[in-house]
Formats: sequence, structure tokens, C-alpha cells
Amino acid sequence: MRAARLQDGKLTVQEVPKPVPGPEEALVKLTTSGVCHSDVHVAKGDWAGRTTNFPMPIGHEGIGIVEELGPGAEKVVKIGIH
Repeated sequence: MRAARLQDGKLTVQEVPKPVPGPEEALVKLTTSGVCHSDVHVAKGDWAGRTTNFPMPIGHEGIGIVEELGPGAEKVVKIGIH
């Protein structure tokens, strides 16, 4: 799968392994993801003392469709919902 990731101050789209949802987790295939001003600050390293594991995905305002469920997640969400 492809993911937009931040590394060394640059945003790139990379192939990454598809995650497997764990207990009570859902895998959501993002169709849209916003990048807000907070993400820009992280990318520029503007926040002193902020530690980040790089490379890291960027954007946290996502919209998507539930694709897979981990054990127990069916109590809360269903495959195919937005």
C-alpha cells in the first residue's frame, strides 16, 4: 500500500506493508487526508522538545472506508462503512 511519509523534512509517497488490525482495531483505507498547520510545524521541526519517530505518516484528518476488522471490533464498526 502507499503512504505519505515525512522523513528528513521531505514528504514522499512510499510503498509500505499493509498493517493488520489487532484486537478491537479497524483498518481504514483512507480516501482523503488533510494536512493541517500542526503537521507543517512537525515537518519543519518548529516545536522544541517534540520527538518524532521518522519516517512517520503525515496528516491526521482522514476520511475513508473500513476495510478489515480485528477481533472484537465488529461490536463497534462494520466493514464498508465510511
